[in-house]
Amino acid sequence: MLDKYKIIAIQNESTVLIDYGLNDGAKEGDVLRIIEPGEDLIINGVNYGSYDGIKAVIEVTAPYPKFSTCQRIVRRTSTLFSPVSVLQKTIARTVPLNVNKDDISTDLSAPVITPIKIGDTVLLTRE
Repeated sequence: MLDKYKIIAIQNESTVLIDYGLNDGAKEGDVLRIIEPGEDLIINGVNYGSYDGIKAVIEVTAPYPKFSTCQRIVRRTSTLFSPVSVLQKTIARTVPLNVNKDDISTDLSAPVITPIKIGDTVLLTRE
């Protein structure tokens, strides 16, 4: 079971405050997900848990005793220009899988993602 917290304030478009702090074991760099709660995913009678929508993956940037500031941090791999190398950039994209088309479920869908707001659920994922 993932630890659940919530957004307690929105400082600006880049920073949110959550009710997870040093007293809870928060550390700079902890990874969390802001989620849109979804319905339980039940396939062939087996409940696989909630199929949540992921609004954002954020990191603790500054933990305080009872709360933390968090931001979405994007890292890209690149090599600086030098006489022995050229500029490199890592780009990620999805490609189709070789799946049996008859097995594609048309009734699976994550919840609609709404803007981040105070009270949103935040899960500590330790990704």
